[in-house]
Amino acid sequence: MISESLAHMDHRDDPRKEILEKVEGYIPQVCQWKVLVAIYVRSEKTKGGIYLTDKLRDEDIYQGKVGLVIGLGPLAFKDDEQRKFHPDSIPKIGDWVLYGSNEGRAAQVNKQAVRFLDDTSVLAIIPSPNGYL
Repeated sequence: MISESLAHMDHRDDPRKEILEKVEGYIPQVCQWKVLVAIYVRSEKTKGGIYLTDKLRDEDIYQGKVGLVIGLGPLAFKDDEQRKFHPDSIPKIGDWVLYGSNEGRAAQVNKQAVRFLDDTSVLAIIPSPNGYL
């Protein structure tokens, strides 16, 4: 079992800024109640110095569990007769979120792996991707 300190990724800076810069100007208009998230892909080395295989990092792209919100459809997280959202649980662009693996439709935006999710597929807003993979 890998200790918690080894499991955390070795990002010198929060990758949020890098992801947002990469997709800036390329984000499509998100429709309906969809949420567009950039899939978080682990760095190649953990803080403990363990190098991760390409296969393990590729699993992040195909399965996905953590993403950065980069787009919201006009109906995303809007209350209606069947859905009531609490204001504190509504993510905004730039928030890290947790979602079910294999949820949504995979795509790419300027070579960044993304997923189009239903707003109800977002399970939680999290402070950072570390510890949630």
